[in-house]
Amino acid sequence: MERFFAIRDSWRNGISLWIVALAVFSLPVLGVWLKDLRLENDVTTWLPADDPDSVVLEWFDSEFESEDRLLVSWDTSSIHDPRVQMFVDQLRVSGSLPATLSDTTTPHQAVALMENNKIDPETAVRRLTGILIGNGFLKVQLSEPARLFQKEAQDRVRQTAEEFLGEEVSVVAAVEYREPMLPPEEQDGETEEDEEVAVVNIVIPEHDFQLRWSGMSATSERALELIKKLNGLEGDSGPIVESAFFAPGAPVAVSIAVTEYGEEAHRQTMNDLRTAAQAIGVSEEEFRIGGTTVARDQLSVAGNEAVWNQAYPIWNFFKRSPILLSGIVGIVTSFVMLRSPMLAIKVLLAAGYACLVVLALIPATGKPLNIVLIVLPNLLLVLTMSGAIHVANYWKHAVAEGNPRPVATAIRLAWQPCVLASVTTAIGMASLITAVLNPVQEFGIYSSIGCIISLLVILFLFPSLLTFRKNLSGRAFESTELDQKRWESVAGFLVRHRLLVNFGCLILFVFSVYGLRWFQTETRVIRYFLPHTRIVQDYNFLEESLAGIVSIETIVHFDEQAQDEMSIVERMEFVRHLEAKIAEHPWISGTMSLADFRPVSTPPAEDAGTFTKVRYRKSLVRMQQEIFERPQDNVTQFAK
Repeated sequence: MERFFAIRDSWRNGISLWIVALAVFSLPVLGVWLKDLRLENDVTTWLPADDPDSVVLEWFDSEFESEDRLLVSWDTSSIHDPRVQMFVDQLRVSGSLPATLSDTTTPHQAVALMENNKIDPETAVRRLTGILIGNGFLKVQLSEPARLFQKEAQDRVRQTAEEFLGEEVSVVAAVEYREPMLPPEEQDGETEEDEEVAVVNIVIPEHDFQLRWSGMSATSERALELIKKLNGLEGDSGPIVESAFFAPGAPVAVSIAVTEYGEEAHRQTMNDLRTAAQAIGVSEEEFRIGGTTVARDQLSVAGNEAVWNQAYPIWNFFKRSPILLSGIVGIVTSFVMLRSPMLAIKVLLAAGYACLVVLALIPATGKPLNIVLIVLPNLLLVLTMSGAIHVANYWKHAVAEGNPRPVATAIRLAWQPCVLASVTTAIGMASLITAVLNPVQEFGIYSSIGCIISLLVILFLFPSLLTFRKNLSGRAFESTELDQKRWESVAGFLVRHRLLVNFGCLILFVFSVYGLRWFQTETRVIRYFLPHTRIVQDYNFLEESLAGIVSIETIVHFDEQAQDEMSIVERMEFVRHLEAKIAEHPWISGTMSLADFRPVSTPPAEDAGTFTKVRYRKSLVRMQQEIFERPQDNVTQFAK
């Protein structure tokens, strides 16, 4: 390598010119590949195809009705809110429902379906609580004396809750009463044919305000203990709180099934949903939406905004474009380290070319960019810049000493440490290929390839740029004087205090290792966003007051022996019992199965009459036919 540059230490010899020309003429090819670069963050594709969980998921998608669903709500929604049905009707009028949405489900439709199966409305509401009907926030009804000083009483209740919970508690307005939703035949306009909408007469008890805190849950032990504490809260003139409670009925949600049409279509769909909400009087500030589609879309938006975010002014670089900010930091760092604008530009050109080559490899190999690979350009920028600055400093020393072959000398001194650093880094990155998740594997593959490409750029392209010793004006490029006094003093300090430095580093290492006991992994996509972002606020509202966003499908399989020994009713009651056990988990807001749409069926007593037993057996046959032989669209996701 030294001999290669020793005989070609000037661009006039041709080889360096060919290397630079090859890099320049490869740019159009890289541009063609980069044009196909797309951002995709579908977490369902992160597991390899042969992973046991992935196999189960694929089987489930093929056997059951599996689809992405959006949960749509707004702050002032309730079971009596007529805007719930108006929202669904508005979607149908706007035409967005047939395009990208397969169906919608409101709590009123679900209650109507249960009522058709002879389930009373109170039981139906209870089964839908935590699914489409929320308990809301903790409601507080003040005593009559406390209402005379409502502001002071409200502050006392809030402070008591904060002291008990050890975190900030906010006060939310009471649930606004709205006229109950009218039956379909009494509403203005038309509803879809054969659609049944129930009128749910739930009375939300009177209250003065609500309390909300982070991560609240109506069924948690902390919430129940807080209710006891507030119910016993006393003031100078007697009890302050008449009653503290959770009550179902507000807010409520509309569940919307999303078809697969790509990220652009999904983004347009969410815009259509917001437009439909605004058309019925729901403001943008109180509109809430959550679901896998939303998280995936916002990950893509965040990835694009990392490149260029037009929401911020052009002068606000650190928010307008983090990647552009990285480039600016790189330029400043190169200039500070090299003290030469022209040399710093050459370092940035080499680093930028390495990033382009590796990024172009991603679409060229048929892979999309994901939330993990998006950090790859910054990694390669730092790796290539550090190596190029290393070579540039050797070159500056050679030029300052009057060496006739400064490029060859720089390569002779730098190639071994550069190779060792790049190869060991590539081996470390390649170890990520053993990971289970596909994005981590892909990051290991492309980052290890990027380390090798970065090494080639450092040892061949960047030295070739150094052979161009003249700038655009034709004057000879002058190297700045080398100031070694600072670094010599630093080196002297390290040598004189080597024991102290080693001991300090050892203490820091032990302290860092001890900190690993708090190391945690995070699988929730929502944790990738900052707390102040709108998607986090929407998710927090929905999960704290209404229902969980992430759904888990539990498959209950009865083998042939169990089917012979257990009737359809016995199997359904077994599922109902299992569902109740699952619902006891503190992280689960609600459960739903096919059993929820059927009433509890009790077999006739042994001494019952023959007619009663025959009628019961016929009902079992009819039920089995309805579920398995003539399945309806609304039960195919629960039974196969």
